[in-house]
Amino acid sequence: MSVCMDIIDAGNNQTSSSVSVDNVDSNDVRQITEINKDNFLHGSDILKSVARNGLIDENTRWSKTIPYQLSNQLSLLAIATILEGLEDLELKNCFKFVNRSTETDYLEVVSLDGCLSYVGRQGNAQTISIGIGCERIDIVQHEILHALGLFHEQSRSDRDDYVKVQLQNVLEEHRHAFNKYDRNLVDHQRVPYDYYSVMHYGPKAFSCRTNGLPSIVNHNPEFQNVIGAGQALSSGDLTKLRRMYDCGDTKRYSYFCDFEDLLICGYVPQNTGWVRHSVSQITSSTAPHTDATFGVTGKGNILVAISPTYSPSSMFVRTPLLKSTVSKQCLEFSYFLHSTSTSISLSVTLVSVSPSSNMMGNKIFEIDGDQGRMWRKARVTMSAPSEFYLQFAATAGSLDAVAIDDVNVIDRSCETGFFTLGFSENSQCVPQRRCNPESCNVHRRRILRTKTIHLQESSVKLRCMLIFQVYPLGKSLSSESICMSVYFYIARGVNDDQLEWPFQNRYIKLSLVDQNADVLQQSNVIANFLTDSAEYWKRPDTVNVNISNKQNM
Repeated sequence: MSVCMDIIDAGNNQTSSSVSVDNVDSNDVRQITEINKDNFLHGSDILKSVARNGLIDENTRWSKTIPYQLSNQLSLLAIATILEGLEDLELKNCFKFVNRSTETDYLEVVSLDGCLSYVGRQGNAQTISIGIGCERIDIVQHEILHALGLFHEQSRSDRDDYVKVQLQNVLEEHRHAFNKYDRNLVDHQRVPYDYYSVMHYGPKAFSCRTNGLPSIVNHNPEFQNVIGAGQALSSGDLTKLRRMYDCGDTKRYSYFCDFEDLLICGYVPQNTGWVRHSVSQITSSTAPHTDATFGVTGKGNILVAISPTYSPSSMFVRTPLLKSTVSKQCLEFSYFLHSTSTSISLSVTLVSVSPSSNMMGNKIFEIDGDQGRMWRKARVTMSAPSEFYLQFAATAGSLDAVAIDDVNVIDRSCETGFFTLGFSENSQCVPQRRCNPESCNVHRRRILRTKTIHLQESSVKLRCMLIFQVYPLGKSLSSESICMSVYFYIARGVNDDQLEWPFQNRYIKLSLVDQNADVLQQSNVIANFLTDSAEYWKRPDTVNVNISNKQNM
């Protein structure tokens, strides 16, 4: 399991102090229906359309380039979240979102009372509301998907085959939010009923305050707590959009290779040495017996550098030609370096392809020496041209082990920080939805991992220090507490006299990353918030605050 942290200056060139992120449990996050519950004007999050709308009517479709305009009433947190949600859609689908200039039809994102949107293109300035409490990526994308033409999943014509809507448990003024639409209006694009969709209501959506009983009951109880809990676009959501809009390639490019295919994704060895190898056939004591994709002994394939000589030799392999549509890209890959030799090394060089470059290279990653008998993760933000190669170079002898796996190249910058947590299969400290007091209390307040991340302030070229502490079963001794807590704070540093305080207007996103090796297929748990001028964001050696600011992931 991995934790990502991204920090973006959201509008003020200032710097650093302290906060906590506690209670990693997506079920505690407020749903759209809770935020909109007192909004009796609209009821659900769908605004009443001024024209026909639906998935089938092609007049409600946008072009693949969609203009948008952000209201100056939006908070900095809302703006940062909206931009991230749009970027993610560009990575995973064929839409390009552009700032509106003179276009007549465009999305106008404002801050009204709640999270609201029309379904499908309506013409002229089309409102999407990201109000207070709606500043989450999944909510932003939920409303954008409405604008692109998707209804709620539980509004499908076949929904009764999968869930039961209990209108007796729904507030009367919100019952229209559970309308079921005829298949002549709403086409589910041959996608099976999707419990994981970000367009699905949760089990207690608009439930009566007096009884709190579920408004939606799943016929398969194993999915009862799955519906409405999605924090990322599901594969079903993406498939519907692609089929509705006849999508070809995405607007932002991405590449992924786990070397399971015999063609090794078109990677080209530059000399003898780099070969695809099944871990089931590895007998060397220094080489990995698992790959990074599956993590199971004897399963999977890797790209490994095998030296033909006892003494260290250099081996090179490069990617096929890669392309990018943006100025910054993220390279992420797993690597394995194990040896008693001091000459073992691995590097990555960015090779540009242009008439003037003559295949010039710029080294963007390098590591040497034994890294232990384990897979590690590398992440590098790079500035590649529109066409480029990546060349992996290994230096190793015949008794050394150098291997790579799960290479991702994505058209966006990497997060600011990233680290991996390890849990043994039999450990009682593996995080769960809720703790079992009898087995868990002994492990409470045990710090699983402390991680230091250096954050460079681009405006002043100085660094401040972030300290992470991860409690696998939570910090509280209460049996009702959630099982995982993640805290971070800004520590004192040598540059504090030269930095500006407080550390405000920074958009911070914490992601609990799932184990899918393909970054674009991951469904992560996310907490995001904006720093402000509160006491705990002031210079750390001038305050002594008990941090209690919580964010749910």
